[in-house]
Amino acid sequence: MLDSLFCGGNASKCKSLIKDIKTRVGVLRKKRNGKASLQRRDIAELLRNGEDQKALSRVDVLFTEENILAVYDMIEIFCDCILKKLSSIWKQRDCPQDIKEAVSSLIFAAARCAEVPELQALRGIFATRYGDEFAIAARESLPACDVSQQIIEKLSGGLPTNNAKLSLLREIAEKAGFQWDYSNLK
Repeated sequence: MLDSLFCGGNASKCKSLIKDIKTRVGVLRKKRNGKASLQRRDIAELLRNGEDQKALSRVDVLFTEENILAVYDMIEIFCDCILKKLSSIWKQRDCPQDIKEAVSSLIFAAARCAEVPELQALRGIFATRYGDEFAIAARESLPACDVSQQIIEKLSGGLPTNNAKLSLLREIAEKAGFQWDYSNLK
């Protein structure tokens, strides 16, 4: 009885949600790419004008934007992985090992990416299919669920180290075509 429920409606609902997720992520990525580009230009201008402290204070926001962009890339990859294996998902009661990371990572991201509400609906489908325990373990990134370590790191919200900030500032200056002396920030 339960398997027939999942073979029909939820498989097509899952496919539809994944397509919606990919569409929304594409739109959000475009907006965030624009913001990140503006931030890079502003930071480059600050560095060029010798306002190193202001540039350093703004680099945290850029790190956050770039982390979210990386998460969007991973979400799309995980969605593609699930789409490729969609028919086998509904044939097994337990989450197939070859998509466990993708399913777990999308459940994990659903709790942290409010700007993609379709992820929460997809999490609900997976929770119904694989059980609430599986969904809770993935949401909490317990080891048994194989949530991508990269997605955990990118969504952790931790601040970058000073070395990482300096490295990004050097990269921004280099891409803007000038040498930047960071000695007065150390």
